[in-house]
Amino acid sequence: MLMSGVAVVAEAVAAGQAAGLDEAMLKDFLLRWPTVAPALHNRLDAILHGDHRGWFATRLGAKDVRLIAEVAESKGLRLPIARLVEQRYEEAAGHGWSDSDITAVVELLRERHD
Repeated sequence: MLMSGVAVVAEAVAAGQAAGLDEAMLKDFLLRWPTVAPALHNRLDAILHGDHRGWFATRLGAKDVRLIAEVAESKGLRLPIARLVEQRYEEAAGHGWSDSDITAVVELLRERHD
């Protein structure tokens, strides 16, 4: 759930930044928004400002999501959203963010926007 939450918050941040929103206002909004899990609050600065020094590497995030999807699939249950999240972290790892924190997934959006 952390991996998917970071990916979704990264999309909200990238959209807000692309729209020219004030970053302090954007951060405050996300911290107050009840659907942003408290476990994501400590990742907001890294997503906003691009400091992706590691807590948990993108390649490890992809691996963990892949493992849960594989366990579910071994029991006949397909997890399509988990597979999409896995793909985003694999893509981030493949774009040079392999050893960076999972917050680096935001850089995929910034690369496309630039």
